This record gives sequence, C-alpha cells and structure tokens, in this order.
Amino acid sequence: MGFLKKLKETAEKGLEKGVELGTKGYDSAMEAAKKGYENAREESTHNYEPPFAEKQDQQQQEPFLSPLEEAPAQETKVQTNSDDSIQILKLRFVKGEITKEQFEEMKNMLQESAPNPLTDTMPKNLDSTVVLPGSGKAQLDWVRSLPLIKKNKWKEALQDFEKSIKNNPNDAKAWYGKGFALNGLQKYEESITACDQALSMDPTNPAAFRTKAKAHDALGRREAALRDCDQALSIDPSFAEAWHVKGSILWDLDRFEESLECSEQATKVEPENYMGWSGKGWALKKLGRGRESNNCFEKTIMLCDQALSIDENDDDTWSVKGNALSGLGREKESEKAMKMAKKLRS
Repeated sequence: MGFLKKLKETAEKGLEKGVELGTKGYDSAMEAAKKGYENAREESTHNYEPPFAEKQDQQQQEPFLSPLEEAPAQETKVQTNSDDSIQILKLRFVKGEITKEQFEEMKNMLQESAPNPLTDTMPKNLDSTVVLPGSGKAQLDWVRSLPLIKKNKWKEALQDFEKSIKNNPNDAKAWYGKGFALNGLQKYEESITACDQALSMDPTNPAAFRTKAKAHDALGRREAALRDCDQALSIDPSFAEAWHVKGSILWDLDRFEESLECSEQATKVEPENYMGWSGKGWALKKLGRGRESNNCFEKTIMLCDQALSIDENDDDTWSVKGNALSGLGREKESEKAMKMAKKLRS
C-alpha cells in the first residue's frame, strides 16, 4: 500500500471516529489519526524516492495556504470537485497543519462557493454574460434534462436558478431557466418577466420566446402569445415546438387551417415530434378529415411509445398519448394514460 493511500485511509478513520464520539472525542480522533500517520511514515519510507523525511522538511518550510490559494492545477480541482478539496483539508488537519477552527471555516467556504449542480453557471468573471448556444430545440432540451425539472420539482429548481442569478446577474441561461420553472409553478406574470430579462441579455434565444408564449397563452393573451411564437420562429424556423405552440393557440382560436399548417411545419422540421403529429390530428379532425386525422393519432401513439420506452416517467408524453387515444375514441386507454401523467406530476 502506497504511503498517500495509507495516510488517507488512516486519517479518514480517525475523523470518522471523531464524529462518532462527538465534540468530546475530536481530539482523540486527531491523536489516533496522527498515530496512524506516524506508523504509515515508518512503514512507507523505504518506498519513497526521495526519502519522505526530505519531503517532510520541504513541506514544513512552505507557508500555510488556503486551498483557494493553491497552484493553478489544484485551484481547478477545488472549483470542479469540492469533495476532493475537503479531503485535502482533512489531511492537513490530521497532520497538524491547520486547527479544527480553520478546517471548519475553510470547509464551509468551499461548500458555499461550489458550482450550482443544476445550472453550473458560476463563471469567475461575475460580469460576464452566460448564454445558451444552439437551436431552440437544444435550448429546450437543456432545461428539460435538468434533474429537478424532469421530476417537476419546480420550487427547488427555481431556488437553484435564483442562486445562479445571485452569483451572476448576467446569466441569461439561468434567467431563462427561472422563467421555465415559474411557468411550471403557474406564476405566469413572473415567468414573462424572467424571460424578458433573459432576452435582454440574449435576444436570440428562441426557447425563451416559446416559454413566454406559453405564459401569455395561459393568461389568455393569445395575440401576444402568437407574436412570441413568431419571434421564436424568426430566429429558428426549425424549432418544432414553437410551431406546435403556435398551432395549439390557433386551434383554440378556431383557426383550424392555420393550425394545421403550423402542425405540418412542426412534423416537417422534426418528423419524430409527437406533439406536432397530435396537433395535426386534432386540426384535421376539426376540418372533417377523419381518416387522415386517425393516421396522425396512430403516428402520435407510436412515437409516444418509443419515447416512453426510453423514459417511462415523462408526464408530458403520457399526456400527449392520452389525448391521441381520446382522438381515436379509445377512452379507457386514454384515461389510463392521463392518470399516469397526473400521477407523475403530483
């Protein structure tokens, strides 16, 4: 066993013992760890070139540094993996290089400065603008892929986005995510405000316009929602979900021919978009084109089943499948799918 590995294991055992004993046993754990440290040094000295004693003398001559003041390679490690940095602090503590108070203070500092696990938007330059590159689909896929968003934990997701914004008010990506989460919480006015903030920093974000359109539509402002969709599509004409949202709004306005055109565009630019196929089916149904409508619903169900074979916990997919089944008159199956969607959203 190498010296560093043995030292780390011995130190961790000592600290674990300290936790079990409580504050009173902390000193005992430190003594146990130090004793292990000395034993490890004695057993491993012959494996080291140059001898460990020489390295120890060199270490003792070095001034004490905070982990955040380490050389660039170690600094990168602190920023990308705070758990590793805390392990380094533990080793310094058991070696007597830092006191218990210093250990606790620097551990707290590392934890507070750790990157946001949800948005990962904490650049060194807090004045820099963080934007989402790529297409509208890529931007929407990004926010939907976040663990808390996937679980419909809107409040927790909102808190994480706000943490990123606090660290960097120019994080357009976090502002967009905030608008998306607020939509999930049905706080539509606040969602629009957050999306506007994102767009003021990144006016080419079609996904933010789509989210804003959804909020305007929920508030009954359908003309404003249509303008938002047009803005998104002027930036990215291949954004299938913006075509779908526009088609849904037009359907609600009884503008079925226009709704059909939008749904056809959605399926043209993204043939696997089951929402587009569903919208197309409902528009055709309203226009009295039953056979074509049924074909679209069958296509929707097939695509939904493919998506659910990958992620069976996607509530939106279950909901779209349920609507398509209803369009085919398969009400019992539709009800089952809708119940699953409702269960996943609760």
